[in-house]
Amino acid sequence: MTGGQKLIPMDDPAVLDAVQVLRGDIGKAFDENGRLKPLSEIDPDTAAAIASIETEKIFEGEGAERRLVGVVHRVQMRDKIEALEILLAALEGNR
Repeated sequence: MTGGQKLIPMDDPAVLDAVQVLRGDIGKAFDENGRLKPLSEIDPDTAAAIASIETEKIFEGEGAERRLVGVVHRVQMRDKIEALEILLAALEGNR
């Protein structure tokens, strides 16, 4: 290390997790038609950045006439500010 440069300990699981959260991109969780991709198709950084997914099916009609008219996905992402704070703490602790 030279000239005041500091290293972030990349072998720390919390640091690795924080990096994934920061690299996660909500846009990569959806296909070209705006539909949520299956989790198996979402890149690891974006998957790690997802806190939760709620799914709501929307129906119209009743009884035999009831039909699915839409699906709403609510995707909650993890806090990027918190991830930055974890990286800053790791950097400060590695002076």
